[in-house]
Formats: sequence, C-alpha cells, structure tokens
Amino acid sequence: MTSKIVYTIVFLMAFLLVTISIIIMNDHYTNIFAFDFRPAAEIDSKQKKNNIPKGPEDLKTLISDMKDELLDSIKNLKQPPRIDTIFTESKKDPGVIDSIKKITSKVEIIEKELIAKNNEILNLRSVKKANQDSAYVKWKRDMVKIYESMDSKAAARIIQNLEDSQAKDILFSMKKKKAAEIIMKLNPETASRITRME
Repeated sequence: MTSKIVYTIVFLMAFLLVTISIIIMNDHYTNIFAFDFRPAAEIDSKQKKNNIPKGPEDLKTLISDMKDELLDSIKNLKQPPRIDTIFTESKKDPGVIDSIKKITSKVEIIEKELIAKNNEILNLRSVKKANQDSAYVKWKRDMVKIYESMDSKAAARIIQNLEDSQAKDILFSMKKKKAAEIIMKLNPETASRITRME
C-alpha cells in the first residue's frame, strides 16, 4: 500500500515538473512543440521589422498602408492586349502561320472523317431498321396465317396476351370475317383497347 502511495507521489511530482518546464520553455523559445528553440526575443524583433501588428493602432496603420499599395497597383495595371493586335503580331511570325495552317488542315481531315463515320452510322441504322421491318412483316404474315387456321376461341386467348400493337397488326391483317370472330371471343376490355383508333 505504501509503495502505491510513493509511486503516485513520484508520478505527480514528475508530471508537475514536466508541465512547469514546458510552460517556462514555451515563454523563452519560439515553439518547443515544433522543436523551434530560437529565443522568443528574436521573433519579437522580426515581427516589429515585418510590421506585424501588436495592437489596434498598428492594425489600422497596416490596413491603410495595404490599401494605399493596392490602389497604386490597380492604377499601374496595364490594359491586356486585344486579340486583333495579337493576331496581327502573330502574322509577322512565319512559324505561327505554318502551325495555324497545319492545325486547320488537321481539323478539316477530322471533320471529313466525322462526316464519313456519321454517314456510315446512318446507313447502318437504315439497314438495321429495314431488316427489322422486313423480319416483322414476315413474322406478322406467318402469324396471320396461323391464327386464321386456328379456332377463334383459342386464337383470341393467345392474341389477348400479345402487346396491343402486335395484336392490332395481326387482327387488321386478317380476313375480316375471321378477325371479327376472334374479336368477339376477346374480353370486352381488351377488344375495345385493341380496336381503339390512336
């Protein structure tokens, strides 16, 4: 028990000693935590030289000095050169003209390639659409033959589950008598939806 008390007292003494030494060293040196052990007096004199304000009066004078410097620098700003003057000056240099010619020729080549690619894409799209259209027309023609040969009730059950546009295409491509029989077998809601004009 006494050893615990002794250890506690020793710990507290060491803690107090370290804390006090940190406080004292922090007052005497610049920044002990950043291991900057230059005397604080040097920094104070440098701060005075750099006009770092210590109080409100110093701050006011610093602000007015900065304001004057800023106004002077704004007055001394030159007008940026205009684009037309840059262009006329660049015309004098033959290297600039050559590089401009090279760039414009490359741009023209790229434009031609883009136009060719765009035309190629348009052609592919039209071929794809034509193939899809011809495949759809063939499918519709085959389905019309199949449904016309089926019993009207069975055909109505199948057509009822198709998309409205497909069902409409098939029914309106059939013979009128067979289409009428199939529409009669559809439930009224589906029949009115399919036969509705869009």
